[in-house]
Amino acid sequence: MADQQAAASRARQEASPAPKVGGVAADRLRSIIERIERLEKEKKALAGGISGYLRGSQISRFLPPLSFVFFLRNQ
Repeated sequence: MADQQAAASRARQEASPAPKVGGVAADRLRSIIERIERLEKEKKALAGGISGYLRGSQISRFLPPLSFVFFLRNQ
């Protein structure tokens, strides 16, 4: 039974020219992937900026109080 179905499927694939792949769903998927990639790049840039500010606050000895403030605000 499975062999007959597989043979029928291969026959249909050989009989029809290459099917159109893509369309609206493929375009939507591509745009979602591109948006996620852009957001990942922005996230890396923001993380770099935040770490720079934290290094500066550490040099000026503000880091311990800032860490406590962030802890309180995120509760």
